[in-house]
Amino acid sequence: MPVTTEKLDKNVEECLPVLEDSGSVDPHLWHQDNAVLRELCWKMGERFPSTFLQEGFSLLAVYPHLGFLQWHVSETTALKVREEYGKGFDHEPRFVLRVYDVTGIEFDGFNAVRQYDINVSSLCGCYYLNIDRFESCLMAEAGYVFADGSFKPCVRSNVMYFDRPRKSSCFRTTGLYVSQAFTRVFAVENVTCSSVFDEMNSILEKAGDPLLSAAIFLNESAVSDANYKERPVTRFLFSVIEKCRAMGAKPHIFTPDESLISSVASLPLVKRVELLSKDIAAHFETSHTPASFGCVQCHDWYSAPVAMDISKKNNLPLIAVIHSLEAERSGGQPNAISKKIERQEFNLIKEAHSVLVSSESIREIVIRDYGKSSDSVFIVPDTLTAAPDEGRSSDYVRCRYGLSDKDPVVLFSGEISWDSGADLLVDAAAQVSREYPQAQYVFAGDGPMRHDLEHKAWCCAIADRCRFPGDVPVEIFEQLLSACDFVVIPARAPAHGGLSAAALRAGKPVVATHQARLHDIRHDVNGLLIYDNHGSVVWGVRQMLSNPLRILRSSVSDGSTLLRTTECIAAMYISRWASAALN
Repeated sequence: MPVTTEKLDKNVEECLPVLEDSGSVDPHLWHQDNAVLRELCWKMGERFPSTFLQEGFSLLAVYPHLGFLQWHVSETTALKVREEYGKGFDHEPRFVLRVYDVTGIEFDGFNAVRQYDINVSSLCGCYYLNIDRFESCLMAEAGYVFADGSFKPCVRSNVMYFDRPRKSSCFRTTGLYVSQAFTRVFAVENVTCSSVFDEMNSILEKAGDPLLSAAIFLNESAVSDANYKERPVTRFLFSVIEKCRAMGAKPHIFTPDESLISSVASLPLVKRVELLSKDIAAHFETSHTPASFGCVQCHDWYSAPVAMDISKKNNLPLIAVIHSLEAERSGGQPNAISKKIERQEFNLIKEAHSVLVSSESIREIVIRDYGKSSDSVFIVPDTLTAAPDEGRSSDYVRCRYGLSDKDPVVLFSGEISWDSGADLLVDAAAQVSREYPQAQYVFAGDGPMRHDLEHKAWCCAIADRCRFPGDVPVEIFEQLLSACDFVVIPARAPAHGGLSAAALRAGKPVVATHQARLHDIRHDVNGLLIYDNHGSVVWGVRQMLSNPLRILRSSVSDGSTLLRTTECIAAMYISRWASAALN
């Protein structure tokens, strides 16, 4: 029951002589903190009544799966409710505790997510409540259910949140990046890019944290007949520049006048590039002073003439971005135009302070055939090489096999046999599904154990979460690989490395056994290494379902996987601009 201030003051005064004799507590401190103690005791007495003399209802969380209800309804309140609403009914109303799930709603008495009743026989008491749904908000009312089914509450409890008892498999990759000195704060779409942002921040600090402004030259209209906004490099670059500006940089894109493009459409390719480059240079010189920019950046050979010219005239470092090389585009059979383009690419790469390429293969060509120092060539992935229907193909394959687009997918591929350990994954799925019932399992392939494992999935009540499509075409397998969250290789014998290599290329972590002898899997870097027994497989699948971002983040920081997100690419661009400013 609540403690009155008069009683508290009296008790404190009675205790002071004892406290003075003991020498353990300064009695003056009690006088100073009387007000705080009175307020605290009053609140405790209100919420946790020591007797049932106080009318009320409390709901407390003992554990995430256990709640505690304590209620007390006075006879006066109970009689008033029965008399007011019980007229005309022959049967006595039932006294119940009604529990409501009010997760994510503003409760109005009728809109609960779900509700159920607990029959009790006393107007006061306590009850331990088993919780079967986690991450939910619950509240309760004590009242009467009348003969017509209507419910009239006497008292209502507080709202209590019941957390999950373990790590959640549901996660979001969005977040907020804050630099160490709080100089840069910006929203990010994928927190696994944090290592790239940290590198950018480190380079900016070394460069004196300059206000970066880059002059970016793009002359794609000289080689493209498509609409301006539909040109691939142009569309890609504008999306990246938008992210650069959100991170505090000040880049500016220079392109030719649209009215001039149609007038030079009939000219030869190299001539068009030359004329439009002059138009871009004139626009730069009339609109901006050289001091406005810290570096010059251009994209591919058709933007090289104007970028090299501006770089020399204004003594600005030149950064060349190569999305593809003519040596690759011509297929090793260059014609007269290809040779001119290759010469332009050679001059650009030679004069550039840094060369940014989209893949390892282009980097090797630039170093080997163009003689560029490896210290000046950096891999910055772009989104131009991604399949335009990649997202749609992932949706298609999930729909094809009845897979939820919101729940994680675990992929096994290969012969369904004892050697491949497919039975270990089925057994693990049966146990893991008790904690992660949302997980889905696809067993792509065929073999002597396929039908037995399908039957076992039914017996273990996980058939609705498992798919056995048999052997699938290559294009369907690639779509499955794109749609899955991670790959499991529970082999009892050495396995072929093709599956793990394909998974890593697709950026998917791999859970593999030591017995599979897959040397490209590094524990806690790009996957997990387990053993060919039931407990170890269960552990590996649990770890991935509970926190897959841990593996992805390690993979990015290790450099084995580069995420193709525009904000990640933007951070890499800013890093190169800051490095150029350092020199």
